[in-house]
Amino acid sequence: MSIIQIAEKQFHLRGKNFSYLFGADRFDYLSHQYFGAALPEQTDLRYLYQPHYKNDYTAQIDGARDRYSSIFPEYPVANYGEFRDFAISAEDQRGVPVVDLRYESARVLSEKPKISSGIPVARGGETLEVTLADRTLGLSVRLYYTVYAKESILTRRAVIVNESGE
Repeated sequence: MSIIQIAEKQFHLRGKNFSYLFGADRFDYLSHQYFGAALPEQTDLRYLYQPHYKNDYTAQIDGARDRYSSIFPEYPVANYGEFRDFAISAEDQRGVPVVDLRYESARVLSEKPKISSGIPVARGGETLEVTLADRTLGLSVRLYYTVYAKESILTRRAVIVNESGE
């Protein structure tokens, strides 16, 4: 099996020679934990998540002392205390540029879903679909990770869905 759920909201993707681990924290922010040489199946690296409290210039998460900039977001957003490159930026009806994507669900698909744009894709593999959502904006992002277990191949893509009706 190339996609392993090691704990609730924690995932380990394994190829022939690699492991890719990521998961949601207690605030449901999806963060990257490891990419490198293959690790044992039940490896749990959540203990590596150590929030930093030194920088008071970054946004607090739900009033807690954890900082969004202290994690490595799997799908980083702009203007939320994140000063690294971001994958998405959006504004609400008032022009406020804040996206708050939180883990919503995950499911394993038996193979890679087709892409509607018609670009060529490799067939086969096992795919993990992770959905992140910002319910205030009515925005969701579906992240697709396809692992080809007999090879050292992992493909990723994102589908952004505007569910707000605007």
